[in-house]
Amino acid sequence: MCTAAFSGARLCASAAVCAPMTSGTTCTCLAVASGDPGDGWKSSERIYPSWSAELRCNALSVAELHPRNSLEFDAFMSRRQSFENTSALEDSAMKWWTAMAGIIEQDRARMSVVTPRLGVTVLAGSLALNILALALPLVMLQIFDRVIPFSAHATLGVFLVCLIAVALAEFCLRVCRIVLVGHAGTRYETELSDAACRKMLDTVPRDHERDGIGVHFERFGAVAQLREHYAGQGRLLVIDLPFTMIFVAMIGLIGGILIAVPLMILAVIFCVTLVMKRRQSRVLEQRKVVDGRRYSFLIEFLSQIATVKANLMEQQMLRRYELLIRQSAAASRAIISLSGLSQSLGAVLGQASVAAMGLCGAWLVLAGQLGVGELAACMLLNGRTTQPLLKLLGVMMQGESVVQARNRLAELDAMPMRPRIAPESPLRGAITLRDLGFSHPKSGAILFQGVNADIAPGQCVRIEGTDGGGRASLMRMILAEQAPSVGVVRVDGLPPIQAIGHRGPGGIGFVDQVPVAFRGTILDNILLFGTVPDRDGSMEICDRLGLDAEVRAMPLGYQTIIGPDAGPQSRGFLQKVGLARALVMRPRILLLNHATSAMDDPAANRAADLLAEFAGTTTILLASTQPQISALAESALALKRRSEDAYAVWDEDRAVDAAARRQIEALSA
Repeated sequence: MCTAAFSGARLCASAAVCAPMTSGTTCTCLAVASGDPGDGWKSSERIYPSWSAELRCNALSVAELHPRNSLEFDAFMSRRQSFENTSALEDSAMKWWTAMAGIIEQDRARMSVVTPRLGVTVLAGSLALNILALALPLVMLQIFDRVIPFSAHATLGVFLVCLIAVALAEFCLRVCRIVLVGHAGTRYETELSDAACRKMLDTVPRDHERDGIGVHFERFGAVAQLREHYAGQGRLLVIDLPFTMIFVAMIGLIGGILIAVPLMILAVIFCVTLVMKRRQSRVLEQRKVVDGRRYSFLIEFLSQIATVKANLMEQQMLRRYELLIRQSAAASRAIISLSGLSQSLGAVLGQASVAAMGLCGAWLVLAGQLGVGELAACMLLNGRTTQPLLKLLGVMMQGESVVQARNRLAELDAMPMRPRIAPESPLRGAITLRDLGFSHPKSGAILFQGVNADIAPGQCVRIEGTDGGGRASLMRMILAEQAPSVGVVRVDGLPPIQAIGHRGPGGIGFVDQVPVAFRGTILDNILLFGTVPDRDGSMEICDRLGLDAEVRAMPLGYQTIIGPDAGPQSRGFLQKVGLARALVMRPRILLLNHATSAMDDPAANRAADLLAEFAGTTTILLASTQPQISALAESALALKRRSEDAYAVWDEDRAVDAAARRQIEALSA
């Protein structure tokens, strides 16, 4: 029997799925590898000949389906759905596609972008550059020791030609290295930006809304910071630094005790970097928080500029922004001071290195322990040694910014995603609640607890509770947009996060008290921008709700633009649009949170009559204070706290009353 093994969660790693045997065939593994997709299907003809040709035709798209973009994933799921609808497909083949979709879904949950590596070409070029860097010190050593004492003009000419050739070669190698590293950084930025955008679009809404818009802008700005790091010269120091030890060793071979000069400079640079990096870390963290607040304020302020001007709030907004910009300026001043200090220290240490090498070398020359040629060579080698060390000082100071950028992207990568695996069976509409409880996320107050219910498909249930008692929270738990504090929610026996693939036509619909109006025409909002093809049925629903008459009275009719910044619209009108949009999807589960609260009685009656036709086929959970809507419910689900919680509240009130009574008695006495 063959064992199926999946090596890692990435599809580009090798994977094997065992297909069971049929009569006259041998158990064979189908291997999928990123290197040569065709090799994985060499023996596919022996397994289910009826669909092996189709698998071969799609081997490339499956094998290369690394989660680079949503289009490739959607293409894979579309192909899987077409296989599901094929009568000739065996059950085991469907299991294969489901397992493969699970692997892709796991990989899609991470921003799988490979960090750009320094290729063999860059490494070879850096090696050649550092070898060529030895040419000038060695030539100077020969000139002082042999050419000048013996007046060797021909040898001097040869050395001159060689140095010119070395300089040209070094220039070409540096240009090529910059181009290669820049290309790698640009490619990395493109892939990382695409992955971050995909992650943001697929994130669970409750986690996305937890952070301000300014925080999300900073996370996307972190991509540019990482690109500058990977495309800059700082990464090349990883290659150049080991060669500084070669230059230091050459100084030791030529100048002997002069090796102490670069070693002392290296120790000083290391100590200075540690001290300044610690200070910079605190300042950058403060700057991150302040900038997040400032950007969030600017975005909110500019998006609500009409409201600000209508209420004459310009001065209040200006004072608030001045406070934020003052905090940001203080953090920026500290960062600029640290950066300027590091540059000044670098310049001072560079000059000190040259002066120390010259003075110590001159003393050795006067003592007869070193020649002039050896001193000149050591001076040049010392310059080659201190250059990358001084660059290292600046790079290490910038390294904290890179760490902050990585942390911001790690926060985005850690956000959970909605699964996009297509459901294997249609939604029935059963909802199960077991010991469900929910507490306010900020205050910790218990809104409801101990809720148990088995809601059958097609049943209409009214959710009872006080204002702010958690009715909307219960609906958002079913939508997988909020997590319960305790207990379990199941939709058709599945956790809501796994049933989220049923959102849309024939799935789960939700209409809130303030429905969302997308930027677009009224018709686009009702038909979900072309997702619902049944236009005639949609117009019938609009007519039944009384929406059609209102829209036709408008100059542009259904082509009227609504949504944010499209002009004021009454809440009752938007509720009709939201309810029509939900009903045209023919959902199997419909959640209504005061969805008709702004409608007048005739409009609410029309909505109740239309909803009554969906009862029996659509599971409806509604929260409403209007009698005509509440009358649709077959049963009620009460959201209450347990009695012990109520007793605790009564005890607290009794204690407060007793304390107040004692104060009154004390004052009267």
